[in-house]
Amino acid sequence: MSDGAPKDDVSGPYWEGLAAGEIRLQRCTSCQRHRHYPQVLCPHCHSWDWVAVRVDGRGEVYSWTVVHLSFVPDDPEPTPYALLTVQLPEGVRLLARLSDPQGLALGRPVLVTPVTDSGRTPALVATLL
Repeated sequence: MSDGAPKDDVSGPYWEGLAAGEIRLQRCTSCQRHRHYPQVLCPHCHSWDWVAVRVDGRGEVYSWTVVHLSFVPDDPEPTPYALLTVQLPEGVRLLARLSDPQGLALGRPVLVTPVTDSGRTPALVATLL
């Protein structure tokens, strides 16, 4: 990847999944709990053993903030947009961008999908369901 995403053994499967259009989370092979962001040790049982598993990205809005002025140089996304915290049924939360913040509500179902623009770091985008 030439997009600046990390390529280490811990976070590599997550970034490779995004580049392939998938959301891959770590799942501890000792306690079977999912975790995000990628970590060396399980925060629940402290095991070193994990596998990367694909999740479908369906979840619900846990929280959000609306961005009215982007501080990212040359940000292609027009403002305002919402930055959502999405609770997945696997027990983890992801951050995802929502282009149109109209109709947002706590608990509203969403689908989170990866997007890749050539030369940019892959990102997560939410769609209201």
